[in-house]
Amino acid sequence: MIRFVLAIALYYGINLSAQGIDRVSKAEIRSVLESVTDAFTSKLSFVNTLKQPLNIEVIRKLDSSHILLSPTDLLFLETQISNYKPIVLDSSYLPHANFMDGKDFETVFAFDSLNSQKDGWDIFYKKYGLGYYMISYPLFNKKKNICIFYLEMSVGSLGGSGEIRIYKRRKNAWKLYKIKSMWDS
Repeated sequence: MIRFVLAIALYYGINLSAQGIDRVSKAEIRSVLESVTDAFTSKLSFVNTLKQPLNIEVIRKLDSSHILLSPTDLLFLETQISNYKPIVLDSSYLPHANFMDGKDFETVFAFDSLNSQKDGWDIFYKKYGLGYYMISYPLFNKKKNICIFYLEMSVGSLGGSGEIRIYKRRKNAWKLYKIKSMWDS
């Protein structure tokens, strides 16, 4: 009997996955990014490659009391993590943002470590301006009214932060619910 129930659950899960029911659409990603970036989109450049999504264990620790996420939500997040495919940000996600190529970003700062005579930030400032934002792939709960992602901001070697941000959708608008600082300089 247990095998039968597991087989049905597995079949049902695979069929839901094949139908895209457990996937998050571009429109959903865009809505959260637009809502949470209005204040700073014109000041800094966005690295156009979304980082990999947060690790599920980090999320479990963040919500250890299960106030935000149910076990079903955690499974939904895990499915998004396992189905993650890289996304390149462009104006279709954030119409008013400035973007920098992720590979160029890596090259600028790889140059810094290879050539101690030049600071990667000097090259960065000349090419892109004040600083950058880097965002991880946003993860949504099952109802798609909670979004969790990592946001990194830097304006120099001693000016930056990395944090996990949790947003809740209220009345069709995403509102900041919680910030967990991961590092600061």
